[in-house]
Amino acid sequence: MPANKKSQIAMEFIFLISFLFIMSLGFIIAAGIQIKEFSDNQKVKTIIDFGNSLKRELNLASVVKEGYQRTIILPNKVDNSINYTIQNTNSTLIIGAEGYEYSAIIPKVQGELKKGTNSIKKINGSVIIENV
Repeated sequence: MPANKKSQIAMEFIFLISFLFIMSLGFIIAAGIQIKEFSDNQKVKTIIDFGNSLKRELNLASVVKEGYQRTIILPNKVDNSINYTIQNTNSTLIIGAEGYEYSAIIPKVQGELKKGTNSIKKINGSVIIENV
């Protein structure tokens, strides 16, 4: 076989391997992007679930009879992995986490929810939050 033919086959082989490598790399990058989007969506869903549970707790405290008391513990991280901030002002609960903000209308309360142990009470028709 002439040297020309061998070099042409070698070049075609290198071109084919390079093309397959680039295609494989593209698929890996696309899969990585999909996994990151899925992970981000799961984090948002987790924050929404966390916020809804707090909202339900405060709504319950506002409608039950006098003397209601319950202690809840707000973790330092939601799901042991998501850092968050929490504030309740003007009948609004706001939870911020990793570029996402959850907000919900809650009944008027006295006091602020904070990470750690919180006591929720209903006294004289008012919902009172105390940090323990």
